[in-house]
Amino acid sequence: MLTDFADCGTPSAVRRALRDLERGEEVTKVSLGAWAKLQPSRWFSGERMLTKDPHRIAVETMMRFGYKPRQTPAERDYNEGRSTQVPTGQVIGLDRPTRRKVVVAGMTPAFVAVRKG
Repeated sequence: MLTDFADCGTPSAVRRALRDLERGEEVTKVSLGAWAKLQPSRWFSGERMLTKDPHRIAVETMMRFGYKPRQTPAERDYNEGRSTQVPTGQVIGLDRPTRRKVVVAGMTPAFVAVRKG
């Protein structure tokens, strides 16, 4: 969020710096107002990769915008032993509906509102 950088300069200077970091492949934009860090891969050709798991980045992004993560029914069933199907992580449960789009490593997870309980 640009407000995180309020003490770093004017909004246009912050946007310019973030754009330069994107061009230099230091960060990648994952949503409006949210970026994720990149680092050189240790195992492959030195290609830039995320510093965290894409699912974790999507969850943290939504938490940053005030949403609370919740277990989806599929995750709950798996964790409680009622299902052997492993959830893919492509569906993320939140405390309320959202239209926000998050794209991490080419994946766009679906966000669903999950009631408490």
